[in-house]
Amino acid sequence: MKRDVLLKYLKGMMSEKRFRHTLGVAETAVKLAVLYGADRDKAETAGLLHDIARDLSTDRVLEVCKKHSIVPDEVEKKVPELLHGPAGACLAKELFDVSDREILDSITFHTTGRKNMTVLDKIIFIADMTEPGRDYPGVDLLRQESYRDLNSAVLAGLNSTILYVLGRDLLIHQASIEARNSLLVNR
Repeated sequence: MKRDVLLKYLKGMMSEKRFRHTLGVAETAVKLAVLYGADRDKAETAGLLHDIARDLSTDRVLEVCKKHSIVPDEVEKKVPELLHGPAGACLAKELFDVSDREILDSITFHTTGRKNMTVLDKIIFIADMTEPGRDYPGVDLLRQESYRDLNSAVLAGLNSTILYVLGRDLLIHQASIEARNSLLVNR
């Protein structure tokens, strides 16, 4: 699908704030892809589509997951927002004929991370946290680190997310723990 057609479609299905965020993630992902030798077109596509299911209702996300035989785990049942990644990958395939496994996986795991993340997984994960519209304590340092050392930035991003969730006494998805441990084991 042509980029301009995709952008028009996304603009029509997302809030203005989510659309701006999506453009920021795609822009950041392309810069990081160039820096780290990843495919810039895959990075842009994954960046544009990573939140395609984020503005959908919980019922709609669960419907997409059920249709595609995605069975929520115990954490996802309690925090269904985590399913917007897997549902988004299904919609990317269904609506835009995206068949590239690397793109689909990076959309699926952009929120939680996963064990043995690919370079594209890491790029979309950290671009989502550091795109230019993000403004939270520590984001400037995380942005800088993402251009210095991708693995270190992803580890810092996971640590930050885990600490945030712990501080609010919320559930931590097992994939985030596995992603963090995998980065530490493979240093």
